[in-house]
Amino acid sequence: MKKLADDEAAQLLERLRNIEEEEAERLKFKRLRQINLATEAEKYRIQRKAEMEAERYKQTQYRLSQDCYSAAYNSYRGPYAFDSLPSSSSTICGDFDLLGFSEQEIDLQCAQLFASDPIQFKPRRGNELDEKVAEQLQLLETKIPVLWIKADLYLIGCKKFNLSIKRDLLLIKVGGGFEKFEEYV
Repeated sequence: MKKLADDEAAQLLERLRNIEEEEAERLKFKRLRQINLATEAEKYRIQRKAEMEAERYKQTQYRLSQDCYSAAYNSYRGPYAFDSLPSSSSTICGDFDLLGFSEQEIDLQCAQLFASDPIQFKPRRGNELDEKVAEQLQLLETKIPVLWIKADLYLIGCKKFNLSIKRDLLLIKVGGGFEKFEEYV
């Protein structure tokens, strides 16, 4: 009888160990599932944050391009400028939104806006280089803004160049050599 009780106790202990192992395995699986869910939630949160940052960056770039367009538009706005821009846009050309205007209308507007020099070059008195630059700009009917910076350094459009006169020719330094001003501009 004692042996029967010992055998029964051993079986009960074995079942108890099996139940404990199953419970430990179940708890382990539950904890892994919680960790996986937390990891997925964190991945989703990071992805969503990255998407929002990308959208914010995209909108900032769009606003900057619109601000640049508006600044350029307002700085050259003349008597022929459009009085108002439509709020809806329908045509997109490359990366630029045409704001509902056709390309021909924009070309016409640009031709009218750039009919006169945006910034008139004013030569300094008694400066031969400045007088030669003014003469060339008038002969070439150039609409590119030219400004004197210092000595023989001039801002032509949006780049700085050194100018010089040799054998009564106005030369512009490009790279390591010189080109005729009229050929470069």
